[in-house]
Amino acid sequence: MDRLLSPFLANIGKKITVQRLFLRLASFITADTIVIADVGDSLFGALDLVIQRDTEFLAPAFYTSMGFAVPAAIGAQLADSKLRPLVIVGDGAFQTTGMEISTAVRYQLNPIVIVAK
Repeated sequence: MDRLLSPFLANIGKKITVQRLFLRLASFITADTIVIADVGDSLFGALDLVIQRDTEFLAPAFYTSMGFAVPAAIGAQLADSKLRPLVIVGDGAFQTTGMEISTAVRYQLNPIVIVAK
């Protein structure tokens, strides 16, 4: 069976690896998903994801943009309500703008936010 499509089986007491996380995320992405990655390891890991449409990947290029992903998800979903943002953000960047999830709730948006440590 293909590793990408094999069912995820959690191992109690064992941490999930970054490789396994991105394999699972890759199998989750559809044509209605927009991937938004913050800078650093989140961006580097997300570069291997296969995006279904040409314009559905957003990321900043420089560390001075840290904290970009959560607010960008709000803007992207407000711009195109058919898209569902998949946000990949590190714990440091999330601390800078993570409170904007409350804005997503206020506007009845539904981003999926993965905070990687």
